[in-house]
Amino acid sequence: MVTLTIATWNTEWRKPASGDADVIRERLEAIEPDLVCLTETHMDFLQSWGGYTVHSTDDWGGKTFGSRREVLLWSKFPWRDVDTLGSPDLPPGRFASAVTQTALGDVTLAGVVIPYHMSNVRYGTRNRRLWELHGIYLDALAQVASALPRNSIVLGDFNQRLGNSWVPRAVRDKLLSALSEHPIVTGGELEPLGRAAIDHVALGGAFQATRTWAISNYNAERRISDHFGVCAVIQEAA
Repeated sequence: MVTLTIATWNTEWRKPASGDADVIRERLEAIEPDLVCLTETHMDFLQSWGGYTVHSTDDWGGKTFGSRREVLLWSKFPWRDVDTLGSPDLPPGRFASAVTQTALGDVTLAGVVIPYHMSNVRYGTRNRRLWELHGIYLDALAQVASALPRNSIVLGDFNQRLGNSWVPRAVRDKLLSALSEHPIVTGGELEPLGRAAIDHVALGGAFQATRTWAISNYNAERRISDHFGVCAVIQEAA
């Protein structure tokens, strides 16, 4: 059976030349991924791998420091049909999608960073309510996701742990509704960490997951990112 290995990881802006970045890359390389989505990262984070990258625009509202981008997509093969807008209703700088060739044929990968529930509440413009920007993004994402083809994958930083009691039910339901045609396959506790993720992989109808797991974000006692990596092996849907 032909499969693809997918990974997504929020690198918490680790500089590409840092020791933490080296560990993140080593752990990703160990799973031999076909497609990767990094969030809160730098444009050249995976430059040493070769392959091909696309990234979101730099107008996400934070400090760019030149190479900072919210979304980076990597593939072994070239990208085409690159889209960094998604929808004019999407908050800018938090979306990138493109099509690449894989062993399963063409795949459309859509990387997202859904705003943190405190976004512009206690920092930034401080003119928003809890979950407000999160909800605005999901409203726009629903339209974007519904227009994606069956051979598409939505992944990245969703900023929600599915089933977590502190996430308002209406917010959780809005996420699931926005991705109604892309079931999230990384909900619940992921082994071997036994922890629920806020980074996720959601699959279009052409695919199904055969395995999901997590990559530790600790190196000995030191945290290399505030998120752990999330992985999935997928194949054609039965």
